[in-house]
Amino acid sequence: MNRKPIEQAKNPLLSKALPALERAALQARKIAAQTGTAIIVRQDGVVQRIQPGAVQEPRSDYQAEKDK
Repeated sequence: MNRKPIEQAKNPLLSKALPALERAALQARKIAAQTGTAIIVRQDGVVQRIQPGAVQEPRSDYQAEKDK
């Protein structure tokens, strides 16, 4: 597996994949909160069901850059 940072990928679309996934996850959380639907996540190898009132921002060391 290639361990280089994604920002160094040869394919320019690859560097935009993680920020796109983060935006999609945020949108999914918003929709889940509006519809009262639980979110299923995997943290530290454990699958968890998070109820709508308990949805929080993900704990991530990676911060996506804002689109320019």
